[in-house]
Amino acid sequence: MFGSSLRSRSEMVFATGTIIVCLAPGCGTDGSAPAAPAARTLSIVDSIGVAAGDSDYVFGSIDRVCFGEDGSILVLDRISCRIRVFDAEGGLVRTVGGYGEGPGEYMNPTDMAVLGDGRIIVCDIFSGGVHLLGTDLVDQGVRLPFYSDPPFQPVGTSDSSFVAGQLLVEPTPDGADATFLVGRFDLSQEASAVYFERTWEADPTRFTEIVDNVMHSAAWTADASGNVYCAPISFDSYEITGTAPDGTEILRVSLPVERVPRTPEEIADEKAFIDRRIESMGSSLAVDYEPSPWRYQISQLGIDGDGNLWVLRGTTETPTFDVWDAGGNRLYTVTVPGAGADGIYWRFAIGGQGIAAWSDDPVDYPKVYLLELR
Repeated sequence: MFGSSLRSRSEMVFATGTIIVCLAPGCGTDGSAPAAPAARTLSIVDSIGVAAGDSDYVFGSIDRVCFGEDGSILVLDRISCRIRVFDAEGGLVRTVGGYGEGPGEYMNPTDMAVLGDGRIIVCDIFSGGVHLLGTDLVDQGVRLPFYSDPPFQPVGTSDSSFVAGQLLVEPTPDGADATFLVGRFDLSQEASAVYFERTWEADPTRFTEIVDNVMHSAAWTADASGNVYCAPISFDSYEITGTAPDGTEILRVSLPVERVPRTPEEIADEKAFIDRRIESMGSSLAVDYEPSPWRYQISQLGIDGDGNLWVLRGTTETPTFDVWDAGGNRLYTVTVPGAGADGIYWRFAIGGQGIAAWSDDPVDYPKVYLLELR
């Protein structure tokens, strides 16, 4: 599954906004020039979602897509507070959750992930923290209580652990220090291992700084063996580091990629998107966000069923991946030619059971695209 993305990390925006409200009271692995890789494509073979009609297929929003162990497609709709489960052909199997404060209900679910044993975690700080669902999709209640500093963008790594981002804020005599980290959570409240960390002097009035230090700090993912892959988000650096569960570095890859400027339309769209997300959280906080004038080199990371690392570039409008094997060899590039102009905002779920995509800010209506590697 994928970790953080370029601009469309809605749950990261949600977590960032929550903290703000609280504050307010190249080359190959050996240095040689990389060989030109083979080219492949991801073709859109079907989609799930309609603009109007059958309510089972009308989404208020799509905030996460995951694959179940049986190949089912799980879609988290934050607006309806539901998880809809579809079969591999896109037929509705069942619906889980709903808005409320009772058992199995959610107030504002911002993310989910599938653990190694098929159980599911759902992040909803408004209803107490991280819920755990059994393989039967019955909610077993909050397993990780979080009322501040919740983990977000979780990626399952084993039967009982996941990798996620977390923003920690520590008051100081002169204000507060903020730390953004990517860590492993073993169904315990504190990160048991840290793979990426950045600390700065927090100021809730400097909204751009907070967004850049959280949303645009790192991309991450993990594989079934518990190895974690992390890349700093940068407009002038393409580099990914892989780490074994014991902290040993197992992979480091990089590529020289030229800077690409954002268009004025992209910058305006980014500002509008952040405004809408903060408003949707019910916050009255004044937002003065200035997006980067450059596209980021790396947008998302993911692991496929063969253990290959997929790196989504943030510099191209047509979604373009570099696919690396476990030895750091670039196997091929993958493009999604049918994404259209909206493709720069697509998010992806890639795993052994399939490939899916969705837009966090669709031009027409929310839908899940089912993809096939050609």
